Amino acid sequence: MAQQGDGTFVTGFLSDGGTTHFARPVGLAVAKDGALLMSDDANGVIYRVNYNGPKKATAMTSQTSDRPRDSGQTQTDRGPLASARPETQVKAGQANASLSISSAAWQPGQAIPAQYSEYADGISPPLRWNAVGGAAAYALIVEDPDAKQIKPFAHWLAWNIPAATTELPEGLQEQLRLTEPEGVLQGANDRGSPGYFGPRPPEGDPPHHYHFQVFALDQPLDLPPGADRNQLLSAMRGHVLAKGELVGTYQQPAPGK
Repeated sequence: MAQQGDGTFVTGFLSDGGTTHFARPVGLAVAKDGALLMSDDANGVIYRVNYNGPKKATAMTSQTSDRPRDSGQTQTDRGPLASARPETQVKAGQANASLSISSAAWQPGQAIPAQYSEYADGISPPLRWNAVGGAAAYALIVEDPDAKQIKPFAHWLAWNIPAATTELPEGLQEQLRLTEPEGVLQGANDRGSPGYFGPRPPEGDPPHHYHFQVFALDQPLDLPPGADRNQLLSAMRGHVLAKGELVGTYQQPAPGK
């Protein structure tokens, strides 16, 4: 997709005949002759984009497309975190089911290491949880209730995590469909991209709290990849057997501090 001005130049996914997504555009550089160079996140190929139309002088403005929409004034309050919403109420008879989440990267309530933030590598952290009896699949929602513009800000949506899977490794691909773990689908975070989007609170803000919420479900969800938070919550209604959360904080110091 191309737009005039300082908006998005290109976005989307590389596909096989329009059916299977296997890569997405990443990176952008300008060659000496003015051509644009870009790559994708799966094939290690560099694509060259040339402009052959009439010359036209345009002013370039700074881009902020890699920043989340959580850095302005409060605009949208979407109520409580996913785990406190009626859509994720545990089914009757499952009140004693428990789900405990941990990460090898930080202790509950402690600071999330910088490598998992968008100020650094932006890779997804490792997560682990206990198996829940009767679960047919798991779902994951990561939210920041301290965000300013969208509250809470959704950083990661994933579902149809197989019942036999009780951990996610570090650095999962930011793709709609995962092959490892097999069958996992990912939704659109509030940045508008699939998969994990790490902490990126405004510089100088007090620590933001990131809630990694896992839900045990009685069936896989009939929900297409790329769905948003509200769609995922609606699909989960009446199917939650147990839920739990791991909280971590992140703070980015103001420049010069």
